[in-house]
Amino acid sequence: MTESVLTRRVSCSPRIRNGGAPSDLDVHQGNGHERDKLMMQGDIEAFILDAYRTGIYPNDRTAARAIDLAVELTGDEDDEEYLRAVQRA
Repeated sequence: MTESVLTRRVSCSPRIRNGGAPSDLDVHQGNGHERDKLMMQGDIEAFILDAYRTGIYPNDRTAARAIDLAVELTGDEDDEEYLRAVQRA
């Protein structure tokens, strides 16, 4: 099993251990940082922003519980619409 960037940084960075804010801005709903956050519940305080196209891989409902701010997109947005959606979040 590979560890995510959040796991590696939490283990060596007091700043993230006491509050970090990963932003996941690729096409799919994240599950690496999110599952790490759930696994280490109580040990870290991290705010996760995730902008993703709904309904595609991995559609991980368990990991989604760790997303603090979800920007759900249709996939039809152009660049300007995408940036506006993230900025509104």
